[in-house]
Amino acid sequence: VQVKVMEIDLDRRRISLSMKAAAETLGIDIEVTPLPEEERAAAEAAAAEAEADLEAHLVESEANAQATEEAAE
Repeated sequence: VQVKVMEIDLDRRRISLSMKAAAETLGIDIEVTPLPEEERAAAEAAAAEAEADLEAHLVESEANAQATEEAAE
């Protein structure tokens, strides 16, 4: 899979990628079929839930790392 990096957000630890932009750069035509509204809404909800889970995990990991450092002192 070839993608083009569109944006890097270090604060949110997120990378935005685009297959369409990569195809345009390479001169390849691709068809993009939009998802039906119901599927798009479900996909967006799943992505939001996954992002929230990741954020919670990162906060927990940082708290554990800080507690470990404090215990070592």
